[in-house]
Amino acid sequence: MAKTATNKLRKLDSQELDLLTEIQRQQYFLDLLPTAYPYPLFSGKQAVKSQRHSHYRTTARAAREIVDNSYEAGAQSVHVVFDYVTEGARARYQRRHSVTAVAFIDDGPGMLPMMARYALTWGGGTHYLNPKGIGKFGFGLPNSSINQTERVEVYTKTADDTDWSCVVLDISTIGDFDPVGVPAPQPAELPDFVTAYLRRNKLSLDHGVVVVWDQPDRLYPRDPALLKEHLLDDFGTTYRNLLDEFKIVVEGAEVKKVDPLFSTPGAELFKKPEEGGAKCTFIQTYTVKYFKDKETGARCLRRLDTPEQIDQAKEDAEVIAIGTIEVKIARFPFGFVIGRAKGLDPKARDTIEGKRRFEIRKVRRGMAFVRANREIDVVDAYPKTNRARSSGLGDWPLLQGYSYHYGVQVTFSPELDEVFGVAHDKQTVQPIDDFWRVLAERRDGEVSVDQAVREGEQFQDAERKNSPPPPADTNGAIPAPAAVAATQAVKLTTGDRPLPPERKEEAKQIFEDAVQVRVKVFGETEEKARETLKEDAARKKFAVEFFEEKTGVLYYPSFGNGMQFEA
Repeated sequence: MAKTATNKLRKLDSQELDLLTEIQRQQYFLDLLPTAYPYPLFSGKQAVKSQRHSHYRTTARAAREIVDNSYEAGAQSVHVVFDYVTEGARARYQRRHSVTAVAFIDDGPGMLPMMARYALTWGGGTHYLNPKGIGKFGFGLPNSSINQTERVEVYTKTADDTDWSCVVLDISTIGDFDPVGVPAPQPAELPDFVTAYLRRNKLSLDHGVVVVWDQPDRLYPRDPALLKEHLLDDFGTTYRNLLDEFKIVVEGAEVKKVDPLFSTPGAELFKKPEEGGAKCTFIQTYTVKYFKDKETGARCLRRLDTPEQIDQAKEDAEVIAIGTIEVKIARFPFGFVIGRAKGLDPKARDTIEGKRRFEIRKVRRGMAFVRANREIDVVDAYPKTNRARSSGLGDWPLLQGYSYHYGVQVTFSPELDEVFGVAHDKQTVQPIDDFWRVLAERRDGEVSVDQAVREGEQFQDAERKNSPPPPADTNGAIPAPAAVAATQAVKLTTGDRPLPPERKEEAKQIFEDAVQVRVKVFGETEEKARETLKEDAARKKFAVEFFEEKTGVLYYPSFGNGMQFEA
């Protein structure tokens, strides 16, 4: 990048700037500009750095953008590979096991070298003329990459190329008022850790693209094992509808599809309905038109119920888009999704799988939105105000404890992006009010979506009231040997010691949380839950917990269910 001459003006600190009037502040910053500054639309280092704050809530969400590109380019697989800090190369601030680079290796057709250069510019995409796939705006590669690192490298090779080429975007090298651009591609070899991975797994790569986030400073978590687990979990649900035709591998482990509604045969944690698995209770597809109202100019969404209405909408100049919305609701039987409740055998397969389902439902409670077969977001709040209800947005339940025990999924076609407020980073949805009106609308005695969701809540309430009490506490009825030893030690030494006052409040809060868990999961009254927990504490006066560390299993005393301090 060509450098521009900057005025030799002393930079003021924040306190000095606060003393300036608004006009003086403006003049000061104008004086900082280089001579003959061309006033580009995208202005220098500060503008590029502001893009680092795109709303990628996790590293996995940023990584999705790179995986999206590989899929859309026609790759059969993408491998996500880490490079690590070695003991000899570790800087003072670095942990021994932290990740120092992430590579995304796909076996697609590759990119022409100049296309790789273009793809690292904002808007440098090829799908804006056919916006029906996952990609659309051409922001994904540069936006997600600099969100995680200041330096991204793109290696590319087509079937006709003899060697690999590399294009580098390093925003740390951009001066305050330098013109912002991407350097020309250069011949290059793949990084050593990528070559070693390919060799170790006996993979040949004659063509494809390798995107490398070098020295990522916003990666989280940085521990390789935790980062691997984070990506596997996210990709399994995000790409669940694509994994039959597209393979994703993270550090040698293939991503398995996970349907958060647990209704897809072959997916992880699936169980047939007749064997106690999830049951789809509502599936409905709506054809809709998105149009500009001639009188008010407002943009609206309406259902199209007949072929004649669809044909008429196609000829209407005010119609912006015609698309489809599918709504699917799955109901989970009692005990299928299990929270942190005692009274179950922790080694039983049903308990283990139930708790895994609960972990998935915890982050997807509410309505999941899927676009082009790829999940975008989960909305965890329905319209609940009196104004929303009186405006026809529906009568929706409040998402609370029972919301973990049924799932709602909305799948929409990309033509309706404006309806759902899909931004260039494909991270969130913000549906317009008419979307909720469509879901709340009833015709010819049909069940509306808000009614079906309310019925899901009511089913869970009835199931818990009519279910038998939880089984004996096989995990806590028989105290662990360590707890027995602690009890005997107290009897043989100084007797009970009172709990410090500052710890009593902590223990009471743990107890109240445990009560609410039993109320939500087992449907007990608060009074019954309190009695059960007190009986458990009397049997097991000392609670000993454990956690697994890399060095082995470590044990520590805990408050148990919170009542141990009074038992």
